[in-house]
Amino acid sequence: MPRVAALAQGRRIYFLGDCDPFDLLVFAWLRLHMPVRYLRTSDAVLSAVGVGVSDCRITISFSDEEQRAMSLVSDVWPEFAEAVGPECAGLLEGSRKLELEALVSFRTKPVSTVIDLLQ
Repeated sequence: MPRVAALAQGRRIYFLGDCDPFDLLVFAWLRLHMPVRYLRTSDAVLSAVGVGVSDCRITISFSDEEQRAMSLVSDVWPEFAEAVGPECAGLLEGSRKLELEALVSFRTKPVSTVIDLLQ
């Protein structure tokens, strides 16, 4: 981790991960070691690419391991729901996840609109 933190020194670092417990845990760990902005699979990203979570075709049920990991997410990052937004938080509370690949596959707007979220 010290090498990664050294490479990141003086740069803006963004984390873009899936809306799932394991990626949330990775971000929670990273933010302990370096300043990192959570550009996540969130309501804002969903809106930017024109995807809604109400379509169950784009979500996946949690595995047993992911189900257990959600309680750890709540322990180490209690405010995760604020970061992902109400739609994605509801998805996670319902034991469903959303992968970045689904966003790209079901998008109705250009993926480049996500770049606007970096500013």
